[in-house]
Amino acid sequence: MADYATGTVTRLAPGKDRTQTIVAENLAGPVGLALGRDDMLCIREYDANRVSAIDLRSGVSRVIADELPRPEGIAMT
Repeated sequence: MADYATGTVTRLAPGKDRTQTIVAENLAGPVGLALGRDDMLCIREYDANRVSAIDLRSGVSRVIADELPRPEGIAMT
């Protein structure tokens, strides 16, 4: 779940479990998420004009595209 106001992405546990785990923080307006291969989560950061990716296994993040004029939408193919 992306939270634009707090700059975080939170993973919600499946089923009736209410556990929430922050998987990314200090983001600049996260508004779009796409889960790719090998647990790579791509995050559209609207206010930073970029797309970042975080490896959900290791927690390592990197910018994969920047200088985008207010990126809209994200999808993995």
